[in-house]
Amino acid sequence: ALRQSPVLKLQIIEPQDPAAINFVTNPQVVGTSTYSQSAASGAFSQQLIRDLPAFDYALFQQCPGTNVGEGVSTSPPITTQNVTYTEGVWLKGVSGGEQVTFTLSCSGGPSTSAALTLTSSWQWYTTACANVSGTVTISVTATSQVATSFYATGFGIVQSTAYAECFD
Repeated sequence: ALRQSPVLKLQIIEPQDPAAINFVTNPQVVGTSTYSQSAASGAFSQQLIRDLPAFDYALFQQCPGTNVGEGVSTSPPITTQNVTYTEGVWLKGVSGGEQVTFTLSCSGGPSTSAALTLTSSWQWYTTACANVSGTVTISVTATSQVATSFYATGFGIVQSTAYAECFD
């Protein structure tokens, strides 16, 4: 009778590429505890969405236009200082035409931001910042003191000069 020997399979696990690690702890917006209100006015809530692959929830941000900088932010724990980070987020306006500012701010400097005009369809936005140090905050805020509402999900920040569309 033939006897089969057991087969031993080895898997080599390479260290994960830092560019593939999203430092945001709740990118899919399952609950809102890792997000905070900017400029202390307006309201945000978790909304069920069905029009963006891989995401079930988004933040729905309502900015009444009372204060400058109304919006939503999160502060992910980054691990390496003085390197380039790129942040990304999926955004869409309620009706299109909403003007927001997408910012990566760093307590140890520098910071970067992008002025955006949203559409009524989901769009992936990124911005990079070199020599990041200190505490990092990602925020999306109304550009001016005008009532603005938008949706946001898929928040992310990676240690890289680029960030592909994120479906964490």
